[in-house]
Amino acid sequence: MQWHPLPRLVVSLPAALWLFAFACDLIGLIDRENWIWPSIAFYALAAGTAAAIVALAFQFVSLRRVPKLAQQSARRQVTVNAIVLIAFALDIGVRLSDFFGITMPVAFSALGVALLVLAPRLGGDPPLARATPGRGSLS
Repeated sequence: MQWHPLPRLVVSLPAALWLFAFACDLIGLIDRENWIWPSIAFYALAAGTAAAIVALAFQFVSLRRVPKLAQQSARRQVTVNAIVLIAFALDIGVRLSDFFGITMPVAFSALGVALLVLAPRLGGDPPLARATPGRGSLS
């Protein structure tokens, strides 16, 4: 059976969109007169969150293919990815409320990016990557 590359794309797309949103946030902090940057950051966050929900669904489906010995590590990886998704979803919620101003959403973005960077360390060895057909011993 030929494996389609779409799940791999869907898994990396949220990270790219979230990092782009954080860059837009930083530019928006520097150029406070131009309100286009926070808007672009918001839509990138929303698109990244939607893609992360799809990616998480793919990861839940992939959990069945993981060997028994790696189940605990795979569940930990999915849990960490869900926590990162929740952090960015909270960032969207903060942006929808005008109460927090412009610096609080940037702080939430920074927290989300920090979790995104630490996710491989917190989740351990990525067994879901090894269980993907076409890679590792399960191909």
